[in-house]
Amino acid sequence: MPDDVPDRPPMVQFMRALDVPRNAKISAVAGVGFAAVLYGFFVVAPAVLSGVPARGRSPLLYLALAFVAAVTSAMLFVTVLTLVSAVRLAREDGGE
Repeated sequence: MPDDVPDRPPMVQFMRALDVPRNAKISAVAGVGFAAVLYGFFVVAPAVLSGVPARGRSPLLYLALAFVAAVTSAMLFVTVLTLVSAVRLAREDGGE
């Protein structure tokens, strides 16, 4: 079924034109990766490496912080990717 079917709401067509679903998937992976790196740096590295001083807080608190970092960074990434898609689409339409 084509994307320009008349019964599709205009907002759905707009979001598909900006590749929002693709941007959201990429951003979710990037956000989880960023959070994993943060958790590894602040929790795993001090536990594994002998020269790094251990943190005084519970690793569960850092896990909650990693979740927040994953969600907020994914939201930032999807916003930036969608803005890039919007600029690219505007340039394509403006060139006609």
